[in-house]
Amino acid sequence: MADSVFTRIFLAAILTLMCVSAASGIEVYAKVQDNTPIYQGVGFDYFVYIDGSSSADSIDVTPLAEYSPQLTNQRDVSQRSTTIINGKRTDRVIKRYLYGYRLTASKSGTFTLPPVTVTVDGKEYTSNSIDIVVQRPARSDGLAVEWELSEQSCYVGQPVQATVKWYVRADIARAVGDYEFNVPLFTDNDFLVDDPEGKNAGDKIIKASGITAGVEQRGVRRNGEEFVEISFSKMVLPQAAGTFELSPVSVNVNVAVQSSRTPRSLLRDFWGQEYRLFTAGSEPLTLEVRPLPQSGKPAGYYGLIGRYSISASAQPVQVKVGDPITLTIGITGSLLSPVQCPDPEIVNGFEDDFIISSDTPASEDGTGTRTFTTTIRAKSEEVTEIPPIPLSYFDVDRGEYITVYSDAIPLEVSPTKELTLSDIEGGSVSPQTHDVVVQKQGIAANYEGSRLLEDYRFSIAAAVFQPAFVLLWALPTLLAAAAFIRRLFSAGEDRKKQRLRKTAASKAYHAIKKSHDKEHLAEAMREYIARRFDMSAGSVTPVDCENLIGRVCRLEEQAKEFARILEACQASQYSPLSVEFVPQWRVRVTQIIREIERAVK
Repeated sequence: MADSVFTRIFLAAILTLMCVSAASGIEVYAKVQDNTPIYQGVGFDYFVYIDGSSSADSIDVTPLAEYSPQLTNQRDVSQRSTTIINGKRTDRVIKRYLYGYRLTASKSGTFTLPPVTVTVDGKEYTSNSIDIVVQRPARSDGLAVEWELSEQSCYVGQPVQATVKWYVRADIARAVGDYEFNVPLFTDNDFLVDDPEGKNAGDKIIKASGITAGVEQRGVRRNGEEFVEISFSKMVLPQAAGTFELSPVSVNVNVAVQSSRTPRSLLRDFWGQEYRLFTAGSEPLTLEVRPLPQSGKPAGYYGLIGRYSISASAQPVQVKVGDPITLTIGITGSLLSPVQCPDPEIVNGFEDDFIISSDTPASEDGTGTRTFTTTIRAKSEEVTEIPPIPLSYFDVDRGEYITVYSDAIPLEVSPTKELTLSDIEGGSVSPQTHDVVVQKQGIAANYEGSRLLEDYRFSIAAAVFQPAFVLLWALPTLLAAAAFIRRLFSAGEDRKKQRLRKTAASKAYHAIKKSHDKEHLAEAMREYIARRFDMSAGSVTPVDCENLIGRVCRLEEQAKEFARILEACQASQYSPLSVEFVPQWRVRVTQIIREIERAVK
């Protein structure tokens, strides 16, 4: 009896779940790339489909963290069809939404990709798990990878140059097809990545673990054979102290192994060339990172770590009081992106002797020096020099905070001539010596004959052009014309604002999709808010975004998250401690914009 009751309860639960599933009409499932082998260290495609919905709130791919998921696609892939039978039209829509990711397996073997969770209209749905087989690519003596660090021991925040060198034997260089670099250091959350100073963009731009780099190519001899060396460098900045075991760098490359006349396959290109995947890897490296001392920081220290120097020049140096002097400050060092313009006002007495312009544009000359140019003016002839300008940083060689100075610049300042009243008037005034002649006839003495007569007859034509009558008929006409023009322009402005509001979302989606750094994402977010809420993009702040989205759209949580992302993107990207760009931001911002569009319609 008990077994019968239990069986009935179990069947009822199953039926209930089936009914709920059918009622929701939403199914979430995952797939990997079809008919293509998965190799260790080589990215492969992973897709999550949401059937029954043309949108999704969010997706949680945290269970796939060990495969370093990178979002590659997110869009509505619904299918729409129309059939007409016996004059009756039938429209059919199959709703489907897609997330696409690029995953990378770090080990070979058989593994199971765990399920991921997707939220649709506030409800959570779980995908299926997937079993995959990861193969180890073949190796070749004609391929090799090495890498090196400029420092084996450094401090937290100190720029360290990482250089990767890929060697391809000359006899197989022309057979190399697509290739993919895997540099785990570039995706390590304990390091920030930046470009090295004083280096050109290289012969070609590539991506290594999602990071763009300019490569250089040259011919070298290696182990007695001719090789092509392909190299690129990046600056890495450790964010925590400790001893780090850095995983090896690898490159996976398709190499043409033979030419074939057989039909084209997944491993053959359009011309019938068959490729085989090879891999080359380096040795692991160790980096010891020491913490920065907490004491001894100078007053002007703002985070520079490494090796730096400062210089200054001025033109002209022989001036009068108030004449403009162009002051150029040059800073050379390990990493120029965090360098800020020195503030002359902190120099003792500088503000008393000079008027300082607030405009300080910066430029880099490409040789490892960042220059700042401003205009100053001497306040008196007693000024004899431009005093030394300080630069504070942590010296990694000495292991302490130091302040270096530019050289003082001698000046010759002469007084400015004071203008007197006679200088302004331009000289004395000569008196007039002509006698004044009195005419008894008065003003009539200037006229003769009939010119003395005035015609006082009334004329409509003449009256119309009299000043008083002109005002009477012309003023209302002008006011009516002005009102018409104003209304015309006002209507045009309204139509323009309406058009900007309608296209705000579509343009934002396009700009966000193309953004690969904090600056471009922040620009796309500001531009969207400006278009949607009739503002100027240059004046949009995170506070404005939070207020507008929260007040107008009543999306409090989304408003706070939108503002936080914008604030993080606008934060000092040049600081060694700045927040790294998170690709998932683009996904979340796109989702918030969709919610805003639904709220304002």
